[in-house]
Amino acid sequence: MSKISIISKQSHQTINQTDANEVSLTESSLVVLKINPNDVAKITRSGNAAVITLKNGETIVVDHFFNDKNTTDNTLVFEDDQGKVAWAEFSDANGAVTDTIKYHYVDSVDALLSSDHEGLAALILPWAAGAAVIGGIAAAADSGGSSSNPGDKTPPPIPTVTENNSNGIGGTGEPGSKVIITDKDGNTVTTIVDPSGHWHIGPENPLEEGEKGTIEATDPAGNGSGKGEVIGGDQTAPTKPVIDPVNGKDPITGTAEPDSTVTVTYPDGKTATVHVDSTGHWEVPNPGLKDGDEIKANATDPAGNKGDDATAVVDGIPPNKPVIDPVNGKDPITGTAEPDSTVTVTYPDGKTATVHVDSTGHWEVPNPGLKDGDEIKANATDPAGNKGDDATAVVD
Repeated sequence: MSKISIISKQSHQTINQTDANEVSLTESSLVVLKINPNDVAKITRSGNAAVITLKNGETIVVDHFFNDKNTTDNTLVFEDDQGKVAWAEFSDANGAVTDTIKYHYVDSVDALLSSDHEGLAALILPWAAGAAVIGGIAAAADSGGSSSNPGDKTPPPIPTVTENNSNGIGGTGEPGSKVIITDKDGNTVTTIVDPSGHWHIGPENPLEEGEKGTIEATDPAGNGSGKGEVIGGDQTAPTKPVIDPVNGKDPITGTAEPDSTVTVTYPDGKTATVHVDSTGHWEVPNPGLKDGDEIKANATDPAGNKGDDATAVVDGIPPNKPVIDPVNGKDPITGTAEPDSTVTVTYPDGKTATVHVDSTGHWEVPNPGLKDGDEIKANATDPAGNKGDDATAVVD
């Protein structure tokens, strides 16, 4: 359960601290929740209560946050694990909850403990301890080091792009600033940089692959970063990997787009991930698969585009012994075996001959000049690598 501290705006004293999931306000207050803003899913209004829903499903109810005049003299702030505090702006002057939550990192407690939020300066409040509110420390704000500060003249930096693929575009920027991307036709999309300094626009990329656009940021004080160029990244997903025939013991191998990453999913749901080399080959361990098991493999390219799954069924049963036709001392040695398997014949002197079995099941190897009574051996290996038992024949 999250810790809640209620601080009176009149006396500046802590009047309640609790681990409960519901509190009730009796006077104009500062409500401090020891919760990382990134963990907040939404804030809604229920009657005169503010309801904070976390991404883990937990809800916290602050009764009497609003009043019957549809206004509020109360302030809600969140403190993250690093001790940084952000004022949550989630309702307008009429008490209506807005579609988005604006977080303003703060570095002075004075304005938050007043009932007037106009011109709210950059503030921060470390966790309130005992009966008194302690002074603050500076934190990165959503307007170039201060939040909603009319005196802020420092522009935010141009946002950095770290993700640019078919899933969207994203990166880092000044917390609380607005990221604006404009395509070649002048269409714009925007998003707000979250308190951790990350932003993302998706699930589709607003720029086509190779399309040139611009990127800029504006902070809450109206300062602009200026425009930088951004080009739509690689948005073409790699093709399905090719999975070589799989048996129950040998490493699982295959081919895929060079320098992509292949993820293999085993029947139990566990996965193995491997980098594809420059020739397109990859290999992962075989955990001891059984005949009939199914595995999946997909590839993700360096840009982050993920391709479709390829599947393969494990062949864990070795082929039957080959049939060796009667052998004399001069004619080619022939026989039958599992179609598309490989037959290896071992001569009396230990030398071998290997041949691919055709689709009808027939195979043939040279006769090195065998003598009456000589014995030869033959075994078959299927495409999955399963090796069968030896068959023998005596030369007549």
